[in-house]
Amino acid sequence: MVLPLALHHVVFQFNFLNQIIKVTCTMDLKMFAVVFGTVFLAELGDKTQLATVLFASRPSVSLVTVFIGASAALILSSVIAVAAGSLITNYLNPKYLSY
Repeated sequence: MVLPLALHHVVFQFNFLNQIIKVTCTMDLKMFAVVFGTVFLAELGDKTQLATVLFASRPSVSLVTVFIGASAALILSSVIAVAAGSLITNYLNPKYLSY
């Protein structure tokens, strides 16, 4: 009785993960390109990039460490921005936020 229950649990988790993968893999490539291009151009020469250049210019610092630290910071700030944008739509009409 324990084995079928455990197997059912594993199958349920697999189906659940499969649904998450289906949802997250659906991507609008045009929107991806617009967001990527906009953020990429906005970050060029930004103080974040300049700070990263300064950190990477130190001879005693590993470039991999600087890359991972800067990437993690940008990912976290993007997560916060996406969450804030999602929350804003609960209080404002999305048509006022469109571009």
